[in-house]
Amino acid sequence: MSFIGKLGYSLIVALIGLLIVFIGLGILIGCIYALSAIMGNMRARKEAQEKASAPAPVVVPEPVAEAAAEEAGADEGELVAVITAALAAYMKGSSEGKTLVVKNIRRANAWAAAGRADQLTRF
Repeated sequence: MSFIGKLGYSLIVALIGLLIVFIGLGILIGCIYALSAIMGNMRARKEAQEKASAPAPVVVPEPVAEAAAEEAGADEGELVAVITAALAAYMKGSSEGKTLVVKNIRRANAWAAAGRADQLTRF
């Protein structure tokens, strides 16, 4: 068999391989669409049944903003006292003869701290 004959035969084999792969992908795409249509119908029926059997929503009155603002101011002093007591109890043995004064309390963003910890301890 000559070089041209071998080249032609290899091109035919490559084209048949590509054709089989794309036919397989087409069948896979069709199966996925069919399954999504079936699952979508099942989900729609389930949601309709849940809506039909769901109890009426209960209306909850919203709290007054002024009362919340007053409580926040009162809670701040209590929060400082609790944090100071916790630090004093924690540092009981190591802070002999020293006084503990809390000057500033800053709320920490837990999600940001978790993200930083994840980035630092990844490896």
